Amino acid sequence: MGEIWTIGRVLQWTKGHFGEKGVRTPALDAELILAYALGLTRVALYTRSDQPLVPDERARIKELIARRLAGEPVAYITGVKEFWGMQFRVNPHVLVPRPETEEIVEEARRMLQTRRNESLRFMDIGTGCGCLAAALCAEFKAATGVATDISQSAIDVARGNIEALGFSARVEFRVGDLFGALMENDGSFDLIVSNPPYVPIGEIETLAPEVKCETRIALEGGLDGLDIARKIIAQAARYLNPNGLLLMEIGSGQSDEISGIETGEGFIFSGFRPDLAGILRVAKWRKAGGL
Repeated sequence: MGEIWTIGRVLQWTKGHFGEKGVRTPALDAELILAYALGLTRVALYTRSDQPLVPDERARIKELIARRLAGEPVAYITGVKEFWGMQFRVNPHVLVPRPETEEIVEEARRMLQTRRNESLRFMDIGTGCGCLAAALCAEFKAATGVATDISQSAIDVARGNIEALGFSARVEFRVGDLFGALMENDGSFDLIVSNPPYVPIGEIETLAPEVKCETRIALEGGLDGLDIARKIIAQAARYLNPNGLLLMEIGSGQSDEISGIETGEGFIFSGFRPDLAGILRVAKWRKAGGL
């Protein structure tokens, strides 16, 4: 009689195999992949650890393990990623949401604490899967906004997520390059947020394999990584209401260059917010009230 492969045994083997192959989060990745393959929760993997696997299940798990070891992000394999306590559908047309991007929402909540119930207007530049737009809707109950992306495929993903989360009446979508995507009747905004491409071209090949699998248009930021950031900073003031904010994610080591970018009179650089690793992750600007 052949060996019996149970959920628990396969889970432990997969954790170990991922660790040997250099996967950065072997236990988490193993749990997510097995839970997805078997249609179970991660907790159920342990409560049903003695359950035998049928050949079709083993074959499915083997296929998914191979995809992960080939560098494919877990989120693309499972098709979902959590952000701000919500589930987002993702695919290779959009960047996988990351915990550090939540710092934009945290900072918006802090800086606009007294306006949480007001009818704020926001713009999300380069919305990707729509995670920032959805998080802002969740935090600011009366807020409405415009989410833009240069990719129609990304907009399709974002629209699906916004609809699934119940925010479709509050977010409009525009396809186009940065502020060029806006329409005349979109008006101005109290808050502009963006997680733009900020990886220098020369550093793309040094990224982790799973990151290199993600859409290049959402990663590459020019020679120093700040091409898109400069364009946003140069134009943001004209689209902000008085005292309006620009919050933008930046990469490690980019803070000095960012803080030195000329903004023009009345558009004031306001400092940084670090992420949990201590990296200066969110750069902040405010439009003066008199403009």
